[in-house]
Amino acid sequence: MKKVLFFLLFLFVIVFLSSEWISIPENTHKELFEHISGDRDALEIGFSLNGYEQKTISEQGKVYQEISYFNEGEFLEIGKPDLPRFTRLVAIPNQGEASLEILSYEDEIISNINIFPQQELQIESQPKITTFVKDQEFYDRGDVFPGKLVELGTPAILRD
Repeated sequence: MKKVLFFLLFLFVIVFLSSEWISIPENTHKELFEHISGDRDALEIGFSLNGYEQKTISEQGKVYQEISYFNEGEFLEIGKPDLPRFTRLVAIPNQGEASLEILSYEDEIISNINIFPQQELQIESQPKITTFVKDQEFYDRGDVFPGKLVELGTPAILRD
């Protein structure tokens, strides 16, 4: 029993030390998504990133930073920067059309960081994929990823 507890503690320390939480102080006490106002015709939602998890990875002689956020998705664009994707389901009336408008936003571009590229998804029952995929042309251009700040998904009907 002691060996199991020691092993679990050791594993926890290794995982904990391998990544670092980067806090964004001005958003520390804010909700990630906030319902600001809304009625039948309009909905205003606020987004405030309070931080992110950063882990250093070495691959093919280069150092990368892997950026993640607990319980959020990924873009899954193979070879492009592997960044978290923040999504929420919003209920809207069955009639009419939905549209998006960004009222304001603040951004910060962090220099001298090499974001780890999204790799092909691994199927557990298949042999491990060992090829490293990076869209070098995209990285060389220095484009901002993702290209859109917000995206509207396809409406769907949810039933009980």
